[in-house]
Parts: sequence; C-alpha cells; structure tokens
Amino acid sequence: MPLGAKPNRFYMPLGAVHEAVNEAVHRVCSYAVRCFTQV
Repeated sequence: MPLGAKPNRFYMPLGAVHEAVNEAVHRVCSYAVRCFTQV
C-alpha cells in the first residue's frame, strides 16, 4: 500500500466534514443574529 493512499482516504472525507461543519456553523450564526436583531 502506498504511503499517499492513507492520508488521501483520511483527508478527503475530513475536508468534506469540515466544509459541512463550517456551513452549519455559518447557518446557525446567521440565524442567531437574525433572531437577536429582531428582538
């Protein structure tokens, strides 16, 4: 097994998860800001 195979298999899903988490955090933050500004 080549050395580059393991990091690729690990980091590709990790990057996708990181993007999903970033998007979720951004949505929650914008939602919270909207709620706080309406009050």
